[in-house]
Amino acid sequence: MKKEYKINIDGKWTLEDLYLLPHTYSQVYGFIYSLQLIKDVNWGSHDDFNIDFDERILFTYTSQPWKGGYSAVNFYNYLKNLVPPKHRPQIKAIHYESPGFMELILFVPAAIAIKKIIVSFCAAGKSINSLYNDIYKGAQQRKLLQIDVKKKELELKEADLEFLNSSTKSLAKLLGFKNINELNKVTNNPVTSFKIILSFYRRIRILAKYTSKGKTKF
Repeated sequence: MKKEYKINIDGKWTLEDLYLLPHTYSQVYGFIYSLQLIKDVNWGSHDDFNIDFDERILFTYTSQPWKGGYSAVNFYNYLKNLVPPKHRPQIKAIHYESPGFMELILFVPAAIAIKKIIVSFCAAGKSINSLYNDIYKGAQQRKLLQIDVKKKELELKEADLEFLNSSTKSLAKLLGFKNINELNKVTNNPVTSFKIILSFYRRIRILAKYTSKGKTKF
């Protein structure tokens, strides 16, 4: 379902804003789009995709060590390439006024899912930021942030596994993120799922700030 989708804009915008919002939105869009593909159990059944494409999904979600910032950069770059050209967001029109709008052509179900998550983030208020901070501190204390998920000998204590799984679920719930099962299915690794959901939170936080400041309405 590719059609027009408007993001209303208001207030004063800088050149940095005109880069940061589309860039972040594109990353989030690629993530949500890929999870909607994964939701289809019969991979390869979609007209646009085949077994080779399914392998690209697996590679995207399992190839990174998630030991530093470069993993997130690579992950979201790979996600963008997973979106077929006909479903990649394109700018149809930008009208800069008070109020104005940015009209995009994209896969609308993905845009609607993003909108709902941003609404959930804003509705959660300070509680979602507090939850993220608590989770991040807990991961630091347990020395989980520097774990290389690619190591075959990776073993986790039961308490650490419980922390990872419960933290991922708690943050996903407060975000209104509905695809936790698909995420766990494709990563097959609690550390990877945990680090991806943290990176996703940080990108949604950027988009939500534009809404909370009255600069956007998705």
